[in-house]
Amino acid sequence: MRERKCDLTGRRKNSKAMTISKSNIHTHREQGVNLHWQKLWWEEGNKFVRLRLAARTIKTIKLKGLQAVAMKHGVNLNKFAISSGSALKKVAEVVTV
Repeated sequence: MRERKCDLTGRRKNSKAMTISKSNIHTHREQGVNLHWQKLWWEEGNKFVRLRLAARTIKTIKLKGLQAVAMKHGVNLNKFAISSGSALKKVAEVVTV
């Protein structure tokens, strides 16, 4: 089974969270990461990549771009490539238009 972490940033669960009862009893609990599978077009590599990303990472990619975020965190996007494809990109453009 795969570890629940973001493929780009490495963000994992927060195991230091606490539940506090009415009588002020503190109990440890976990806060999970909001992960989603995303298929993104990687412009520089001319490929689609499939990544498991945290919601915060998706927002960062929209702001800065996929290549910039991958370089910042030292991730090789070729590892996540699912196709090289000008043909697939053309199909995607036709569908979006």
